[in-house]
Amino acid sequence: MHSHKLLRSVLSSLNDIEEWRLGNAALAAAKGYPRQCPAEPIDDWGLVFLDVVIEAGSGELVCHEVNGPNGVGTDALIGDSRFRAENEARQTAHRARERGYLGTNGRLKRPITALHAHVHSRFFRTGGEFFPRVDHYASCVESVLPGNNVALCGASEPLGGEDIAVVFGDVAAVGAGLSVDPQTGSFVYRGRPVVFIGNPNLLPELVRIGRLERDGRRYLGADLRVLYGGRLTETIHDKGLQQLLLKRTGIRPLEYFEAPTREAALRQTRSMLERSAVVLKPNAASGGTGVRVAVRGMSDLEIETLIGSVIEDCRV
Repeated sequence: MHSHKLLRSVLSSLNDIEEWRLGNAALAAAKGYPRQCPAEPIDDWGLVFLDVVIEAGSGELVCHEVNGPNGVGTDALIGDSRFRAENEARQTAHRARERGYLGTNGRLKRPITALHAHVHSRFFRTGGEFFPRVDHYASCVESVLPGNNVALCGASEPLGGEDIAVVFGDVAAVGAGLSVDPQTGSFVYRGRPVVFIGNPNLLPELVRIGRLERDGRRYLGADLRVLYGGRLTETIHDKGLQQLLLKRTGIRPLEYFEAPTREAALRQTRSMLERSAVVLKPNAASGGTGVRVAVRGMSDLEIETLIGSVIEDCRV
C-alpha cells in the first residue's frame, strides 16, 4: 500500500470522515460513518490540521506544518464551524466552574471574558468563517451558562455590565488588553479574568509586546489551560519539533532551521539553498502572513529583501 493511502487509512480510523462525507454521502453511510466512539476525555480537546502533501518527483509524503486552533479555517472541510464553537463553549463553562467563578445557583460571582482573535495581516480573507463562529459561540455560552448575561464586544470597545464578555478582533487589538498575572499565571483582560482563548497566536503577541516570556518553545509563567487545545499549544508553535515528531510515521521529516536575526536567516537560507528551495515564514502567524520562498540562483541582496518582506508583513 502506498504511504499516502496508508495515511488516509490512519486518519479515517481516527474518524476524520470528512473526505468520505464530501465525496459520497451514500458511501460514507455504507461504510458506517460517522462512527461513534464513546470515551472519557483526558482533558478537553482541540482541533489540529496536518498540512500534508505528496512531494513532486519523489512521491514522498511530507508535512510542512501542523496548525492548531488558530483564528480561522475550521470550516475548510464542511463549510460549517459550529461544531468547534459548541465545543469551545463547553470548555468555557468547564473552566468557569474549575476556577470557582460559578456560584451554587449557576450565576457567576464576577464578570469574566472569553477571547477570539483573528489573523493580523492587512488582508483578512476568512471573515466569513470567523465572525459567524464567534456569534454562534456566544449563543452557546449563553446556553451552557444559563442565567448569565453574554455580550459580544469588539476589542476597540469598552467592556460593559455583562457577566460574560466575548471579545473579538485581530491579534494585536485583542492582545493590547491582555496580560498575565505574575502571581497566578492566569490571563487577565482589562482587569477581568479570562476563561477562554480561542487563538494561541495571542501568546507570541504578548511576547512581542513584553508581557510574556518565552524560552525555546516554552511560554513561562502562564497557565495555558484556558487556551483551546491548551496542552498542544507549545508543540503547535514549534515547527521544528513537529518535524522531529514525524520520524518513523511514514511522513518524511523536512529539514528546518530557526533564525533569531536577519543575518542568521540569510546565512541559514544560503546554506539550505545548496540542497533545495527554502520556505521562509514567521513563527506563530496565520493566514499565510509573511510566507515567502527562496530559490536557487538568488543573490544575497534578493534573499535579504525577501527576509525583510517577511518581517514587514508582521508589523502591526
